[in-house]
Amino acid sequence: MLQRKILIVEDNELNRALLGNILEENYEVLEAENGQIALDVLEDHRDDIALILLDINMPVMDGYTFLSRIQSDASFSSIPVIVTTQSDSVADEVEALSHGATDFVTKPYNSQVILHRVASQIKLRESSAMLSLAQYDQLTGLYTKTFFYQRVKEILVLHPDRLYDLLYSNIENFKLVNDISGIPAGDMLLCKIAQMLSERVNPWGICGRIDADHFACLLERRWEYSQALFQRAEAEIREVTNMKNVVIRWGVYAIDDRSISVEQMCDRALLAANRIKGRYGKYYAAYDEALRSKLLREQAITDSMEAALAGEQFVLYVQPKYRVRDESLSGAEALVRWNHPELGFLPPGEFIALFEKNGFITRLDQYVWEHTCAVLHDWDLRGYPQIPVSVNVSRADIYNIDLAAVLVKLVNQYELEPSRLHLEITESSYTENPRQIIDTVDEMRRLGFIIEMDDFGSGYSSLNMLNKMPLDVLKLDMKFFQNESDRSVNRGILLFIMQLARWMQVDVVAEGVETREQVELLREIGCDFVQGYYYAKPMPCEEFEALFHKSAALPASGESAGSGPSGGSNASDLEREPLYGRYRELLLRHYHRGDPGVLLVGHYGTKNGRILDLIDHTGSGLRQRFGTDRNAFFQGLAAFVVDAAERRALLSLCLDMPIAADVPGRDAERSVRCFIHLPGEETGRYIQFTINWLEVPGDQDVTVIFNMTDITEQVMAEYIPRRLSIAGCDLVMDVDLFKGTYRVLNFGNSKKMDDTQLHEGSYEKQAAHILRTQVVPRDQERVANLTDPEYILERLGREDSYWFHYSMFGEQQEILTKNMSISSIDLRLGRVCMARSDITDSSGSSRPCSTCWP
Repeated sequence: MLQRKILIVEDNELNRALLGNILEENYEVLEAENGQIALDVLEDHRDDIALILLDINMPVMDGYTFLSRIQSDASFSSIPVIVTTQSDSVADEVEALSHGATDFVTKPYNSQVILHRVASQIKLRESSAMLSLAQYDQLTGLYTKTFFYQRVKEILVLHPDRLYDLLYSNIENFKLVNDISGIPAGDMLLCKIAQMLSERVNPWGICGRIDADHFACLLERRWEYSQALFQRAEAEIREVTNMKNVVIRWGVYAIDDRSISVEQMCDRALLAANRIKGRYGKYYAAYDEALRSKLLREQAITDSMEAALAGEQFVLYVQPKYRVRDESLSGAEALVRWNHPELGFLPPGEFIALFEKNGFITRLDQYVWEHTCAVLHDWDLRGYPQIPVSVNVSRADIYNIDLAAVLVKLVNQYELEPSRLHLEITESSYTENPRQIIDTVDEMRRLGFIIEMDDFGSGYSSLNMLNKMPLDVLKLDMKFFQNESDRSVNRGILLFIMQLARWMQVDVVAEGVETREQVELLREIGCDFVQGYYYAKPMPCEEFEALFHKSAALPASGESAGSGPSGGSNASDLEREPLYGRYRELLLRHYHRGDPGVLLVGHYGTKNGRILDLIDHTGSGLRQRFGTDRNAFFQGLAAFVVDAAERRALLSLCLDMPIAADVPGRDAERSVRCFIHLPGEETGRYIQFTINWLEVPGDQDVTVIFNMTDITEQVMAEYIPRRLSIAGCDLVMDVDLFKGTYRVLNFGNSKKMDDTQLHEGSYEKQAAHILRTQVVPRDQERVANLTDPEYILERLGREDSYWFHYSMFGEQQEILTKNMSISSIDLRLGRVCMARSDITDSSGSSRPCSTCWP
């Protein structure tokens, strides 16, 4: 058991020896003959000293001076000190305690008194430390946030002449890891990151877990940071966790201002990391003058926000909405600008996100709501058309205030119908606490307010919950559809959203419309309302009033955004609602698949036999080759299927369609697997083609939703044998001869992986390395010929497998005899298995390790 260390500071050698004899059975004893030497010992054992026994009267540096020095140093101030002296006066005891001593004993020494007081002080210190500071994070073993902050502070004080950096890491979308892979997988990822940080940082720094997936490191400045350095760290984490989509962003703050708190240092490093969030190829960013200026500006904004609200510096702006059908004025959206007396006119991008972070957004939102209601009331008194106006509702409003009570009070105060106030809630809000959001929104709709989902299509989880969401309007941002190279895809997605809106019986508003071309596209696909710079920028209320006079055709009552395309629900609609919900659920599931292996997705109706939408990720231009006629398209696609039986199965699946009455259970899913070789591709691939037959609500038609997914690796995983640890096999590899790569599947009976081997990489390089360094010279040429890719393909084209013997050097340079068995996994993909077994000690005739493959 590791003994605690006690430092005896005493100028009398005899007294040091006496104390040492008393303590040495239970403790490791260190000695110093005066205060100065004691400080040097503390420097060398700073984290190990459990207690100090201190004499007061000593040369060079006396006990009181020593006490004052260690009390001023945060690294030593927590170490308990027991003063030893020949004087037993109360005055001397008080003097010692006032200088920072924790206890007082007199000479001559009583061994039992010494041992009890030492044990008590050590126990008291350790108990106090456990209660006041949980030093180590229970999951990762790193310092906790509190203790990390304390240690950073101590280190910076201790080494004022050294340069340090504070590194801060953040895993992007860590919540998704827990949601998709489970909490144990998320915990494993955090532990692996902690392990990597500890290994990389020691002995030049310390690490702590600050919060959830946030880590921080204090590191002595020894390297130049680069994108490649942090990219390698991320790659290492991906490899050890087998999580290929983990993205880690790093921020670096060069500690040049030690007067600020450690928490502020971490904030600055995190600010740098957040600057590159979502940016491909950027792994780290440094805190610089630009960020410092941003931080100072944000602080200035925060300092003045209360006065700005009280002084009504926030100005209400409105942007008009127009009905697409006749381009008449149909409503507006309320926005806010800040006329700051010192910083000038501030757009919302400068302060909204900051207010959301510090919580001030709830007060600003209520300010905007009240001013909007006041403006609507004023317009009513002046006889202007009673258009609705949309206002933003943030997540904080739903969680932190009684939303219904606040809004009902406002519309009553200003004599407005609740439907005049449209409440915009961003789609991402529904993903954090969907049940609470949905319950609140249900209540607001019951009271008569109109609910708009803002930024539709920018979220992820809510797409699967649309059938549960109480909505009146979907609001699209056209900036998501401005990629000129994807015009056909954009049009297909927009058309799909319009069809979805019809089935949901909600209106669609497109914002961010900037060109006439966009307007015509939205008109063509049936969009209801638009807003954007093509029509008008956000403007003060006084300028907006002029639009009332210019608008010749205003919507009749019930035709503003949010009234719904059918003008309300009837009994038949309510009866069909479960069917509508299932219909849109399936459409969403297919069109918003997150699987990167999806090659094709589309749908068509069986009545007209034409493909309505097609998203093609194959790169083969299938729509241009075969058009949108269902029969021609699928017959053309099937021609690329290599096997005749699989080709017939695909055609039967796609072309033998039922009528609506025959759709089993209202919807049904069928699929086939086949091997397909698309034009322009060097090799083929395995695909799964899946269709859903789904009855169209209110129509005697069947919608067929189809998708084609690359399942090559899944098929390969099924082909690769499960019994890879059979005795005798010390190496099993999956080799892709077409790509020239290999992957080690199993090391069998090998006690450890050879230092020269890698789990995966270039087959040519690894084969050459093994030939050169391991195979005995007389066998090198023969082994090279037998493992040549062209030879393997030619021979396995004639037989299922072959094997051969060769000799190689062992760890002690002994000669070992090996058997190599090479078998086909799937030659159409160039995939083979190489299984090596050790037959050095085999008796009788040698044979291949055929047990590795069924």
